[in-house]
Amino acid sequence: YELRAGDTYYDFGNAGERVTLSAETQDVLIKPYQLVVVITKEELEIPADMVGHVLTKGSLFSLGIHPVNTFADAGFSGRMG
Repeated sequence: YELRAGDTYYDFGNAGERVTLSAETQDVLIKPYQLVVVITKEELEIPADMVGHVLTKGSLFSLGIHPVNTFADAGFSGRMG
């Protein structure tokens, strides 16, 4: 599955401030060395007997973004960061 970025992210360069984008502010400028956690648009429901392995797209690296590969625990339900 391909997950999309939602309209909420956390800016850890600004004390973990939660930012929700509006129709007027759909662009986000990520500065060098800035840490942001983007929340997915899709909600996941991982069965209790499975684990989700989240891999990032290579095209993000060409933009200078270093995403983190992660896991979704068994039984996880919600949006991923």
